[in-house]
Amino acid sequence: GNFRDTIDIGVDVVHLVPVAVVAFPAVTIATTLAHHGEAIRGIHEHLQGVPIEEDMSTLRFKMGMVEAENASLRGKIRTMEAIETVTRS
Repeated sequence: GNFRDTIDIGVDVVHLVPVAVVAFPAVTIATTLAHHGEAIRGIHEHLQGVPIEEDMSTLRFKMGMVEAENASLRGKIRTMEAIETVTRS
């Protein structure tokens, strides 16, 4: 289709009416929030765990190897250029 064609988008807005209001004691809410906070902290600690650090260490090692290989190749290129310059003279 043509990117300049208009697209009609319709949205139906529905206003929900609460059927019943349920009151929770403040202690229940505070306890639930505390448990959720503990769970979130546990998940966060897990996500920051060892596997990520091991992956980063592996990647750093591979980068070091690639950088060393690049330096070696640059040296070989310079040597080949020098040989080429000498043989042309």
